[in-house]
Amino acid sequence: MTLETTVPLYSEQELVEWYEERAAILEYDARLPKQEAQKQAYWQWRSRFPGHAAPQVIRDWVAENTKQEQLFKTG
Repeated sequence: MTLETTVPLYSEQELVEWYEERAAILEYDARLPKQEAQKQAYWQWRSRFPGHAAPQVIRDWVAENTKQEQLFKTG
């Protein structure tokens, strides 16, 4: 007998909405800068949905934030 773990399936829209909502909460309630709120929301999203690949739009936002951070550091 094998024990299978099932990952609940969420639509891409649900995954993006969760990320956007979490980023907004972190930005407004925790008063984090937008880039930091998005970065933390991404890592919380990864923890919350470990069996899911990040939708392209989330990956694009994270990549853009990383690019902006690198420009700021070298600026």
